Amino acid sequence: MPIETQPKVRILQQWFSEQILPWKLAKQFIGQEKSVLDLIAISGGKETRKEVINNARVTDTWLGWELGSIWTGDWPLKNEIHLEDKKVLSFSNEGWYVYLATNNRFKSIAIEIQDAPTIDSLQQLLLDMLSYTYNYNRNFDGATYNEKNGKPENAIAKLREKFENQKPDEVISNLFKQWKLDYPNYINLEQVKIFKQIIIMLSNNIYWNMSISKGLNDDNKILLPYYFELKSSPIHPSKNDIWQFKDVKVILKSEYFDFIDINNIKLKNNDISQNELFKLDDNQFNWLSITNELESNNIPSLIPADWTLSNGEYGKYFTRAIIDKNKVENSLNLYGSNKTQLFSKLEFYKEISQIDNNSEFELEIENPINNLNRIEISGIFGVGNYELILITDKQEINLNSINLFDKYNENISYINLEI
Repeated sequence: MPIETQPKVRILQQWFSEQILPWKLAKQFIGQEKSVLDLIAISGGKETRKEVINNARVTDTWLGWELGSIWTGDWPLKNEIHLEDKKVLSFSNEGWYVYLATNNRFKSIAIEIQDAPTIDSLQQLLLDMLSYTYNYNRNFDGATYNEKNGKPENAIAKLREKFENQKPDEVISNLFKQWKLDYPNYINLEQVKIFKQIIIMLSNNIYWNMSISKGLNDDNKILLPYYFELKSSPIHPSKNDIWQFKDVKVILKSEYFDFIDINNIKLKNNDISQNELFKLDDNQFNWLSITNELESNNIPSLIPADWTLSNGEYGKYFTRAIIDKNKVENSLNLYGSNKTQLFSKLEFYKEISQIDNNSEFELEIENPINNLNRIEISGIFGVGNYELILITDKQEINLNSINLFDKYNENISYINLEI
């Protein structure tokens, strides 16, 4: 698990803090796409959620119709007609003819499902943040302006105007500030705290000051025990409209845990120096080697915006936590469970003792070793007497009562044992 070296376990403590979505909420998104909007429902809304289907066309549907010189504006229309694929329907009125038929274009289609839940203000805020980020990443493609005065003519250009001379994370952060002003009675609700946790889990999809690295890279995959992979797609109603998200369906992912089966969650085997874990979408990092004593690094705080790895300025140590297989679920239950941002050392000992294997454990070497003359051991808070038994196909080598690390120097993290 990743750790920061000054103080030594701040990232792991961060996993325990209330900024991380608790495991009891996160695990329902394992192996299936579900909407996170259900976690932040506050009050009823007017618009219902829509299911967006990409690269589709309508082949069978019912249309409303009505003939008249002036439309009353009432919806739904009084008459219905069944439109089948490639069947042409026609209406006539005083020499004018209207023909209706399915077309051959495959585009995004938004459908409404019966009894679909409505979208309230906080849920719409999350949808807007996703939509703003998506349109920004598309460079507001399709924006049009008046040739004479240069003013925006369509919705895409009007949205682009909001971003001019500002950083994208600042514009999108202001959406939340405005929401708090509009709904002051909601800001202390539990759903608002969960909303912030969801933003952190979706850091790769939302530019916001609370997103990890402001959402500008994919460091959230390393700095979170688990994160959300967005499965919903936006819809583009017309060339003049912005791309809009209608739902937020996600699936739970992790670079540390195997979530294939919710009933049998496993830690991934992390080869610290070479594992794909540290090769993110656009970057490959060089990590500091573990030295005899821990060294501090420059990460200034636990605020997600300050977590910056991709620019290469920061070095980090990584280590494995030795956890019994039957305690993996216990460790996950600690994530996002605390009310405080940081633990005292005593508090951390109490929490980590629930999952840490501080008695007997066995490590197997995957590749055969012909000549062993040295063992390197690193650890955090690992002071004590160790009994090591090296078992080969020919003999057992017992190393008894070896006092490792130093309780008077907490920075000692690396031990060389000459055999």
